[in-house]
Amino acid sequence: MPTLHTPSLEIAYEDTGPPHGDPVVLLHGFPYDPRAFDDIVPPLVDAGCRTIVPYLRGYGPTRFLSTETPRSGQQAALGKDLVDLPARGPCPKRPPCWSRSGRSRPARRRSCPTRC
Repeated sequence: MPTLHTPSLEIAYEDTGPPHGDPVVLLHGFPYDPRAFDDIVPPLVDAGCRTIVPYLRGYGPTRFLSTETPRSGQQAALGKDLVDLPARGPCPKRPPCWSRSGRSRPARRRSCPTRC
């Protein structure tokens, strides 16, 4: 499974679809994990999209890089992780994001308002 490093995390993610397809990031929330999107990924890939489904902090193989990093599942922390994901990882442009809770956009805006 691919991973990438942000300033505080090693984020594991699932990457499906054509490498140059339009990237779509799918975000799970508590108590779900990337399996929540197993029925959504195939139609997106069939439409030519590339899906990126990260294991958010506290889930699966995603790990904090330092024991000193505060453990937080607050929306601002998750939003910062989302801002760091494309900057360091699988897609060169800012992809549209969707979460079952619908909270990814406000959290991303709070974390880095000049990049959203």
